Amino acid sequence: MRDVKKYLGEIRTLRRRAETLGERLRELRAQATLLTGIDYSKVIVQTSPSDMMSDIMSELADMEKRYRDAIVTYQRAVDERARWIYLIGRAQYEEILERRYLRGQTIEEISRTMNISYERAKHLHGEALEAYRRKVDTK
Repeated sequence: MRDVKKYLGEIRTLRRRAETLGERLRELRAQATLLTGIDYSKVIVQTSPSDMMSDIMSELADMEKRYRDAIVTYQRAVDERARWIYLIGRAQYEEILERRYLRGQTIEEISRTMNISYERAKHLHGEALEAYRRKVDTK
């Protein structure tokens, strides 16, 4: 595995995707529950309220499935990457990788939490990534 940082960083992308879909789902649910969800201020209303509700419900069902799928994909990615993190065998490396990639903390936050200097945290992060790469490459 060449780019471990990118591989681990995919978790953040998958989390954001699930969060975005979750926000859209909440918006659709709110829209579906509004009784006055139709804008009559337009010159011409081209669909009936029942057609609009049908469209919203269809989109809502589709969005719920997409959201569930995104959550499952995210959780599988977290589980797969975490499994290898915890096989490294060095607690400090495991903690840094967990905090950075599974919890989404910055190196600065990690250094404060672990009570080490920022430079030390960066150095340990690099070593931890290399240890992770070696562990995954030997699978």
